[in-house]
Amino acid sequence: MTCSNTASTTGSYFVLNNNAISTAAYRANGNVINAISTNASQGSTQLIYNAGNTDNTVSMNNNVISNCTHSISSTGAYYALYNNGISFANLTMNGNSFSNHVVTAFNGPVHLLYNTRSIGNSISFTNNLISASSFSFVNSGSFYGIYNNAGSTNTLLVNNNAFTGINSAVTSGSLHLIFNRGVITNTYLSQSFNSNLISNCNFSANAGGPFIGVYNSGVSSNLLSMSGNTINSSGWISTSSARYFIYNSGQSNTTSDLSNNMFVSCSNTMNTTGTLNCLLNTGATTLALNMSNCTFSNIINTGTVAFQTKVY
Repeated sequence: MTCSNTASTTGSYFVLNNNAISTAAYRANGNVINAISTNASQGSTQLIYNAGNTDNTVSMNNNVISNCTHSISSTGAYYALYNNGISFANLTMNGNSFSNHVVTAFNGPVHLLYNTRSIGNSISFTNNLISASSFSFVNSGSFYGIYNNAGSTNTLLVNNNAFTGINSAVTSGSLHLIFNRGVITNTYLSQSFNSNLISNCNFSANAGGPFIGVYNSGVSSNLLSMSGNTINSSGWISTSSARYFIYNSGQSNTTSDLSNNMFVSCSNTMNTTGTLNCLLNTGATTLALNMSNCTFSNIINTGTVAFQTKVY
C-alpha cells in the first residue's frame, strides 16, 4: 500500500505520535513504514514522535523505514525518529533501518534519529543502518543522521552505526552524520563513538556549509572513546566548506581514545578554499590522549586554490 499526504501551508504529518505523560515505559519498536510520500511546506513531518515524559525507559528500536519520498518546499522540518520526551531512566534508539529514502528540503532541517531531551541514565544509538538513500537541500537546510542534543548523567553510546550508499547535497547548510552537541556542563561518565562505518557515500556543498562525519561538540565526560571507525570509498565536493571526518571538541576528565580509526580511498575536491581534517581533536584531556594506530590510505585531495589538509 502506498500513502500520499500533502499540506500546502503549516499542516504537520505524524505516523506514530505519543504525547502522554506516564510512569510506564514507552516502546515504539518493530514498526514498518514503507512507501509513504509526503509534500509539506512550513509544517513538519514526523514519522515516529515521542513527546511524553516518563519515569521509565523510552525505546525506539528495530524500526524499518523504506521506499519513502518526502518533499518540503519552505521552512518545514523532517524527523524520522524523534524523542522530545524526558526519561528518568534510559533512551534506546537501536537497530533501526533506513533504505531507499529520498528527502528534498528547502530551508528546514532533516533528522533521521534525533533526541533533544534530558535522559536520567543512559542514551544509546547503536546498530542503525542508513543505506541507498538521497538527501538534497535547495537553500540553507541541514542534514543530521544521528543527532543527540541532550545530556545524560551516565553513558552515551553511539556505536556500530553504518551509512552506506548515501548521496547528500546541500547549498549553504551543514552535513552531520553523527553529531553529539552540548555544553561543557553536560558531563557524562563515559561517551563512546566506536566502530561506525561511512562507506560508498557522496557529499557536496555549493557554499560554505561544513561536513562532519563523527562529531562530539563541546560535551565533557570522564572517559571518551572515538575508536575503530572506518570511512572509505567516499567523496566530497565543495567550494569553501570545511570538512571533518572525525572531530572532538569535548573535554575528557581522564582519557580520550581516538585510536584505530581508518580512512581509505576517499576523494575530496575543493573549488576554492577550505580545510580538510581527517582526525581532529581540540578538547582538553586531563590524563592521556591517544591518537595511535590510525590508517590513512589513498586519500586524494584536489583544489583550485590553496587549501589545507590535516591529519590531526
